[in-house]
Amino acid sequence: IACLLVFTFVFTVGLGPVPWVFLGELFPADVRSYAAGCATCCCFAFIFLANFSYPYLILEIQNYGVFWLYSAISALGLLFCIFLVPETKNRTLEEIENHFTQSDGLMSLFTTIPPSLPPRDETEFDK
Repeated sequence: IACLLVFTFVFTVGLGPVPWVFLGELFPADVRSYAAGCATCCCFAFIFLANFSYPYLILEIQNYGVFWLYSAISALGLLFCIFLVPETKNRTLEEIENHFTQSDGLMSLFTTIPPSLPPRDETEFDK
């Protein structure tokens, strides 16, 4: 029971919210609602597969093997987030959208999103 509680806590503050945070940032405004629905459907399909496969995996690789397998998959997800998901902090939705539309496909994951220049104070030029 303690391991289940620890997993739930770590997942909730770790990889759990990542897909839901990026739903509003990664997709262009004109397809955001449709794409968010598809992404949500995929997310719940993978949750179903994990839950469905659990009893069968216990028979094949024992209880500890299943948790090591799930831990390895979670570690791969963490590495994906660290190395491939671009930082969107202090970026507007327009900057993020421009980054993904102007980049070459998967190369957009390997580049940073440049911040826009701060607006200049017009009174600075009157001096």
